[in-house]
Amino acid sequence: MKDFGLNSDSGLVRMEKALDFLARRQEMLAANVANLSTPGYKSVDVRFESVLDDELSNLRLIRTSPRHFEVVVPDPELKAFEVEGLPAGADGNNVELDRELLQMALNRVRFQMSAQAATSRIQTLKTAILEGRS
Repeated sequence: MKDFGLNSDSGLVRMEKALDFLARRQEMLAANVANLSTPGYKSVDVRFESVLDDELSNLRLIRTSPRHFEVVVPDPELKAFEVEGLPAGADGNNVELDRELLQMALNRVRFQMSAQAATSRIQTLKTAILEGRS
């Protein structure tokens, strides 16, 4: 029997992963701001491209028969990196408040857009379900 639950909607699953990534990135950027005065702290970030590359590499295998091995897609890990090119202060800290706040604002906009897309997709599914009952 075919599973028609929300977990079988690959678009929603990808949107959920995007929202999770953006929420975790926001936490990372907030940690940078929180460590603004911590001696030796280095600003960290994560590249969306690295998560996307991980996801794309997992899309090669498709299980088309019950005799095939089940495809297991691990959750992407955030690969944090130290942000290069930021001048460090006398205490070795390189967090720039303006940069972090800008990145947080851009990340928030991406999160809102992704959440809006997910809401729209859910509304489309809801409409299809309700129309199907009529």
